[in-house]
Amino acid sequence: MGRVADNRLAPDDVVFVALERIIEGALVAGARITERWIVDQAGVTHAQAREALHRLDKLGALTLSARRGATLIRPDHVDPSDIRPIWLALLGMAGRKAAGREVVAPAPVLRTPSARWPRYLALRTNIDLIGRAAGSERLTHVLQRLALQSVIGRGGFGAIAPDAVAQFAASVARGAFDEAALNASFEDCSPRAPARDEATSLPRAVGSPIIDLGDSASSARAYLDRIAKRLSLSPTAAPSTSDQLASAILQRIQFGEIRPGEAVRELPLAQEFGVSRGPVRDALRALDRQGIIDIEGRRGAFVQRFAARDVADLFEIRATVSGVQMAEAAIAPDRPDWIDDELRAGAALLDEIAHDPDSPLGNYIVVRRALAMVTLAAGGNIAVGRLAAELEGQVSILWTTVLRKSRQVASARTWRSIVEAIISRDASAARYNGQRIVEEAAIEALSEARAIERRSAPGP
Repeated sequence: MGRVADNRLAPDDVVFVALERIIEGALVAGARITERWIVDQAGVTHAQAREALHRLDKLGALTLSARRGATLIRPDHVDPSDIRPIWLALLGMAGRKAAGREVVAPAPVLRTPSARWPRYLALRTNIDLIGRAAGSERLTHVLQRLALQSVIGRGGFGAIAPDAVAQFAASVARGAFDEAALNASFEDCSPRAPARDEATSLPRAVGSPIIDLGDSASSARAYLDRIAKRLSLSPTAAPSTSDQLASAILQRIQFGEIRPGEAVRELPLAQEFGVSRGPVRDALRALDRQGIIDIEGRRGAFVQRFAARDVADLFEIRATVSGVQMAEAAIAPDRPDWIDDELRAGAALLDEIAHDPDSPLGNYIVVRRALAMVTLAAGGNIAVGRLAAELEGQVSILWTTVLRKSRQVASARTWRSIVEAIISRDASAARYNGQRIVEEAAIEALSEARAIERRSAPGP
């Protein structure tokens, strides 16, 4: 007889059953993972298994695709030399934030077990301690995601050092900052050659159309065409219906047609695009996994609305990742000449669009994202590219707030500084300006978020 499904297991319990099996080696990195496998391992229904896959994707353990199904994180997406710079930057950021706060933190797990699953749980507990001491749930999530991806993708703890993380957590609990433990928390490995041949694995930013308004439109279209060819972004297969719907919905959110907090309804979208509700539901779940919308049970899907504190948190993390992204581009060896040429051309084009009174916001956004793609191709760091794409998707909800014409002009000026630093191989200046361009936008985003909170506050 088959195993009787246990409907009493909570969703997180199902996820932890699956994670334990994966981390103990039941599946190898890059393997397909099916609903049936989770049903067999946890003794749950297919509906529970489907929800577990959705949650595992949110945790970073796997990627879900309407066409390919669920696939565990691939080893080439978590190369230690790719993860180390972003891990140290974010863990160090958490430690510095915690040092300035008075908190009561739980005791760290100082003696980490040798068996894989208990060792991972100890690592998870210590990261949670550091994140809570820093006062940032989002930062905790990002660090947990990087740690889990490293453990699954590398088949164990060869790169990440749980004992050093425990020492760093202990210093955080004391209100101190242990620089040596931070540096020892991730393997100091020789950098691999930049993964430029895998540019199609980086976030695609060249697919959105240029709006034919303003004198700069033709130049923008030509630039996007060149970048698409440079990075071989022509897809080998047409995207699935749900992927196309997700892109269309995301573009409406980014361009301000659907505002933060507004509902995204399945039925009207299905009717508009002439599809059933199934692909629309899949598209919304994909955007939910990316943190762009929030599915609230029977109430439906809503565009994320950020409180002022959430905006500050999101932009601070995004700024740190942006700094690493630009520094990686500056230090990458053997950059092809075309990269420097397109960096210069992209920065000049952003300035042209910013000063073109008839050019719409959408054109600036699309060219800016294409230029960011070139910096990712320059650095060839897939891990940074994936994280940058996730955070940028969430920041993009606020683009109509932070990219008004005056902000576009200032942003284009900072992009010139970034490009100059990358071309001159000045990693320090590239990091500084990469952070600055996000921090400058954060000022306006925070101002808008606080204004919304004041308007929403109940009267006296």
